[in-house]
Amino acid sequence: MKLHLWAATIAGGVLSAGSMFIVAVLFRLTGGSGERFLRLCDGLFPLYIPHHGVANLILGLVNALIQGAIMALIIAWVYNLCVDLLSKKGAAKPQA
Repeated sequence: MKLHLWAATIAGGVLSAGSMFIVAVLFRLTGGSGERFLRLCDGLFPLYIPHHGVANLILGLVNALIQGAIMALIIAWVYNLCVDLLSKKGAAKPQA
């Protein structure tokens, strides 16, 4: 069974940006919860700095959305390629 590339791309972007958004909101509300995750995001997403306001958060979310979507697209494409190769390999074997 193959993955739908468009659906995987949207899901990856939403998951990436959504997780960053939830942790950032918790960080703002609790005053420190999730700081390690946000510092990790600081290293992964250029121009994102965890403690610099809402505009910077939106920039980080857009960046997370784009990077998550690209990574999910690549993973789904590789998965579909492997499924195609394995199904052709299995079809070439003669049945006993």
